[in-house]
Amino acid sequence: VLLSLSINAKNLAIIIGNDAYQNVGKLDNPIRDANLLAKQFEAIGYETRLKTNLDEFNFNKLLKSIARESSGYDATVIYYAGHAVQLGGLNYMLATDQLPPKTEEDIKLSAVLMDDLIQSIKSPIKIVLMDACRDNPLIQQTLSATSRGILSRGLAPPSRTSGGLFVAYATASGNVAGDGVKDANSPFARALANNLSRPESIDDMFSRVTKEVLEKTKNEQRPFKYASLEDKFCLPGPCKDLLAN
Repeated sequence: VLLSLSINAKNLAIIIGNDAYQNVGKLDNPIRDANLLAKQFEAIGYETRLKTNLDEFNFNKLLKSIARESSGYDATVIYYAGHAVQLGGLNYMLATDQLPPKTEEDIKLSAVLMDDLIQSIKSPIKIVLMDACRDNPLIQQTLSATSRGILSRGLAPPSRTSGGLFVAYATASGNVAGDGVKDANSPFARALANNLSRPESIDDMFSRVTKEVLEKTKNEQRPFKYASLEDKFCLPGPCKDLLAN
């Protein structure tokens, strides 16, 4: 069964790149990755908004904007590149002004919960692409000895799922992903950019992304997806029209 999106489907892409972290370790490539993906989504007709180096205030402001506006779109895609951590089976995206945490509460009260990001999307189709599984030894070191020790490696599976949701990680849960060579792109971002305009379902597209990342990283990094799409969905447009052509 093909998803019945109209020819005039209105799709939104929100592309986030955080790399200028003030206290928890700068990253080389997230803004470069975000720029690359923003261009690709613009090229396939998405209304694209590029957000870079969001501090806590502006990150939360963005979530409120998504909650208000995304219901007006058939599909909303969010790509995030930057630091994220897993605490107690939940994933938190770090704002650029995150202070060195001494307890896990320091993260919970200032970072953005990935589940909240997912819940903020009101479109029928929700796509979340997390290029944020980078290891962060600095955060590990700064958590105090009194912490409950629930900081885990990599990211956890999304805890809240609903129909029309596709979540993809740069690597499998519990593993870490590469930031890429300095002044280049992450393997995941490059593979997405190379494949997202293909006239095929997002599941088939992601299989190509997985293969490309595995080849690029010599099998050290395997992207992983969590999907509850009820029908076939193609990023570049209505599947039935793409396949017919």
